[in-house]
Amino acid sequence: MILGIISDSHDNLEKINQAALVFREQGVDYIIHAGDVVAPTSLAPLMKLGIPIYAVRGNNDGETIMLNRLIESTKGRFFNGTGFVRIEGFRIGLFHEHELPLELVEGTPLDLVIWGHNHELYIENGKPLRINPGEACGLMTGRATIVIVKGKDGQLYEPEVIELK
Repeated sequence: MILGIISDSHDNLEKINQAALVFREQGVDYIIHAGDVVAPTSLAPLMKLGIPIYAVRGNNDGETIMLNRLIESTKGRFFNGTGFVRIEGFRIGLFHEHELPLELVEGTPLDLVIWGHNHELYIENGKPLRINPGEACGLMTGRATIVIVKGKDGQLYEPEVIELK
């Protein structure tokens, strides 16, 4: 299993297209978006990959009914708030606000916790593996990043940070 993790894309179609290209080149099986897609039409480059998208609503996301429809059309799922999903046996918690994961995951059986919102890249190995992929848009920090995580036989491997140009 290969996960492509993205957050805070904020309608930056150039960066979203770059992320989609990386996801295709890396053979990503599932995309996880940790919020702030903003406009549903911004999902188009990711949807063209034909793989499931799992996403959580961000504080800047509008038109959530359309976001939900588009994401569910990929066989993925859109969460209006906190989301929990099992992908190929891995238990994943998905949030947008960065304060939530650290408070909610202690003592839970999650394998991976993903969040966004503050636009700051953060990875903490351990159980659970904790990832904020930073901002795909590159507007606040000047650095546009996504993360690739591979998993097999119940083991998640070292996340790979990819900087979009």
